Amino acid sequence: MTLIAGIKSQSGLFLAADTEEQISGVLRTSGEKLHFINAPMANWTIVLAGAGHVDYILMARDLIQEKVTAGAGTSQEIVNAIRQSVQEIWRDYANHEGGADLKLLIGSYCSDSASMFTVVSGAAVRTGRNVEAMGIGDATFRSLADRFLPIGHFSYVPGDRESIVAFIVYATLQAKLSVPGVGGMTRVVRICPNGQIKWEKSFKIAAIQNFFHSLDQNIRNHCFRSFAQDKIETEVLLRSFSKATLRAFREMRKEVKKIEDDTRLV
Repeated sequence: MTLIAGIKSQSGLFLAADTEEQISGVLRTSGEKLHFINAPMANWTIVLAGAGHVDYILMARDLIQEKVTAGAGTSQEIVNAIRQSVQEIWRDYANHEGGADLKLLIGSYCSDSASMFTVVSGAAVRTGRNVEAMGIGDATFRSLADRFLPIGHFSYVPGDRESIVAFIVYATLQAKLSVPGVGGMTRVVRICPNGQIKWEKSFKIAAIQNFFHSLDQNIRNHCFRSFAQDKIETEVLLRSFSKATLRAFREMRKEVKKIEDDTRLV
């Protein structure tokens, strides 16, 4: 079970995933779902994330790397490599096993300086949109993106890096809380406009997630209780909620800055 998500912004392409995997539909374990593809001295970069059968995902990764490495890594070559790899998987392998559950979100920076998402769903391959989500938690992520992100007005999602990361952590947390099978640590990677790969620190993600946990708790303890109180008690509860939220937000900001400045933390 999986949640894979991607957002295209001015700060680059963000890809995110949970880390929970299931073996034989029973045993829960953890695994990395964001895979980095590159070659020595290459000026292209690919990050592949998949939902579905792990072996087919890793096969797709290997085939795409093999085909892109043979060329110059232009945007058209990367798309062609993805299409050829998916076609090969279905023609030579998946069809003989009654089909495969294969969904891929692929972010790429190409040698012609183009950045793009490519989506694979079964045997279909298409150009990705500014916001993408797949896996069992995709509906939660998409609904929150529709509610909070200004989608459709630009060729990218407006917002600085920190805002995008905060939204990804929040939306992924909501999926974890509401969708069985989405869990573990949230991993976020960014393909920068210059092609560099930047991983968001796990300690930073945990700090932001803890803030949203605290916010949920404050809503339960203050806002909902206020409906049953008289006017004076309601004002006291709401003031208490506002102060608690502001205090938690400031503490989170300080902790995130400390984490970002500490080169020992990952």
